[in-house]
Amino acid sequence: MNHKLKKLIILFFVFLIPSFSLFSEDIRIKNLQIINVEQDANFEATAKLNINDALVIFLPETLQYIDGLELKFEIPEELAVQKSACEFAIYEGLNPIPKSGQIDYSGEKIFRGIIPSKFSWIVQIPFSNQNNLKTNQYTTKIGQVPKLKDHYIFVRLHQLIANLPQAVMEADISITIRPILSHKGKFLLNLSCPDENIETCTIFIDDTAYNMGSIKNGIFLESGIHNVTIISEYYRTEVRTIRIDMAKQTELSIRMRSIEPTLIITAPNGIKIYIDDEVCTRIGQEFVIPEGKHKIRFNIGDYEVTRTIAIVKGRTYKANISVDLQVSEE
Repeated sequence: MNHKLKKLIILFFVFLIPSFSLFSEDIRIKNLQIINVEQDANFEATAKLNINDALVIFLPETLQYIDGLELKFEIPEELAVQKSACEFAIYEGLNPIPKSGQIDYSGEKIFRGIIPSKFSWIVQIPFSNQNNLKTNQYTTKIGQVPKLKDHYIFVRLHQLIANLPQAVMEADISITIRPILSHKGKFLLNLSCPDENIETCTIFIDDTAYNMGSIKNGIFLESGIHNVTIISEYYRTEVRTIRIDMAKQTELSIRMRSIEPTLIITAPNGIKIYIDDEVCTRIGQEFVIPEGKHKIRFNIGDYEVTRTIAIVKGRTYKANISVDLQVSEE
């Protein structure tokens, strides 16, 4: 065999063999706790683990409102006084998928932290690189974002010191799991038009313009109050105020109205009403009226009231006559 080729083959195996040990690790646990996280602002669950136990946290199929997980450790005194006795590790790519009764796994370790010598410790696991989580004296943020291919987080407590006292091995480590919720909510606009000409509408949310196609599946907004304005040359301008709640969906339904002007007339029974000298019979109903000047006349017996109004496009006008009786004492 060619000497250079033989050298290349040897180098290939030298680099190839360690690559498997770097990315896969055999794991044996004692017990497995299972938590199913809900996408709810009030969700909280607690698991109690001993050293060499593991916890699998199953996540919702949709993570649109969850930016990460917070794990709060309550460390018993027996373990807190044992320096560097136990590590907390996070794995992904588990084989097989974690389930109750299964104790042997293989997987990739993406985070390793020593259980500190204190009674409380918080670990935050971000689900994207765009996050505002930070490490401080009370909180540790893991640096690598899990892939979450199978929608779960697998964590393990692993003994680092041999021959630990039985009291330490059996001490309960309480872990409280909370979702780190986004400060945004989803806004869904249901817009309909008389002639289905939705494409002509421009939607302004605060000062940002959208077309209906770009937000038909919803848009995420910061929690709080937002102004929604819908403009079209074919329909009347609609203005609404909405409140977006954190990690919730807000829906708004609007039916666009024609730009043709309309008139509503209200009057007591027995009053004759004329528009441009023609009897009006649609009392109390909104009806379309042409643009321009119009004369409205009310007749009550021999008494007559006449008004002239200038009708413009995109407006609704109301005309009302009321009869009142005033009694005074002198």
